[in-house]
Amino acid sequence: MEIDRIRFVLSSYLQKIETFSPHVLEKEKSRAEGDPSFLSPEEFSFAKEYLAKTETYLKAVALKHMPPNLQTVDMLKARYLH
Repeated sequence: MEIDRIRFVLSSYLQKIETFSPHVLEKEKSRAEGDPSFLSPEEFSFAKEYLAKTETYLKAVALKHMPPNLQTVDMLKARYLH
């Protein structure tokens, strides 16, 4: 029973990072040098990798079939990626 709770909390947390990864990574770029990071190094790595793979997937599956003038995606504006 306890393992199920841990699994639920962990999956919920990772889903939150996935949902807000474009916004958090953008904030991370603009933060000052001395300010604390929003994410731990592991969380940052996960968010960055998730965003890169999502962009690659979108380009490979959907965007390549669209007209050239529509083949870009702004991940900050593409809010819901699931």
